[in-house]
Amino acid sequence: MIIEGEDGVNFINIYSKASSSLGRWLSNFTYAPIQLNGKTYLSIETLWFYDLTGNDEILKYYGYKAKEIGSKFPRVKEINQQLIKDALDVKIKTYPDKMLELAQTTLPLTHQYQYGDKWVDAKYDWIPQHFELRRQQLKEYYKI
Repeated sequence: MIIEGEDGVNFINIYSKASSSLGRWLSNFTYAPIQLNGKTYLSIETLWFYDLTGNDEILKYYGYKAKEIGSKFPRVKEINQQLIKDALDVKIKTYPDKMLELAQTTLPLTHQYQYGDKWVDAKYDWIPQHFELRRQQLKEYYKI
C-alpha cells in the first residue's frame, strides 16, 4: 500500500534507506543478528535467502550482500512467510529498546521505495501488517 507524504513525518517506511532510524532498523537489510532454529542470522535478509536456497554461504552476510550472494544460488523453495514472521518476532524481542520505540510510534507503517518523486510499493504487504500487529500488542503490554 502506497502512502503519500514524507517518510518519518506522515509514515514510517520499513526500508534500508528510510528517513527514520526505526524504519531503517525494521528493514530486513539491517544488521541485527538473531538466533532461530539453532542458527545465527545476521539479518532477516540473511534468513530470507538462506530459506530460499538452503546454502550456508549466505550465513556469512547480511543485508544487501546477503541478497546479492543469495541470488546467485538456485531457489529450492518459495519464501516461508511464517518463518519470516517468526524471525521478525525474534528480532523485536532481541532488541528491547527498539521494541519500546515501535510501541511508542503512531505513524502508519509502510514498505515502499522512492524513485524521484514517485513512491513504489515494495510488495510484501504482510511485513508492515505483521509489524502493525506486534505494535498493537506492544502498546497493550506497555500500556501506551
